[in-house]
Amino acid sequence: MGCRNGARFTVAGTLALLALGACRTWKPSQINAQHEFVSGRARVRRADSTFVVMVDPRLVGDSVVGTLAGTRARMAIAFADVRLVEVYRVDPGTTALAVSGIALIYYVAWKARRGWVEPT
Repeated sequence: MGCRNGARFTVAGTLALLALGACRTWKPSQINAQHEFVSGRARVRRADSTFVVMVDPRLVGDSVVGTLAGTRARMAIAFADVRLVEVYRVDPGTTALAVSGIALIYYVAWKARRGWVEPT
């Protein structure tokens, strides 16, 4: 019976750790003459407030050129129409909070299995 509970505990812990990949957010970035390339996914907001997600966008002449996320289609947006470029990166604050929460859950589960009061 103890092994079965341990396996559940391990599975729950593994799922919780996999959830840490969700601790990501869009962060403002730059794409200009000094920073001509953005590595990874980038959300490009246009002047009309619409946005498009591109992979590895770069500044080519007077346009931001990249691959449309989820496709193989190349696209270009006039640099004059770009209002904001954001990159998808790990958010340290939510990641630290998630790790702390998972550690607390593990601790509470461990103490509950062993008993809250140590025998004397």
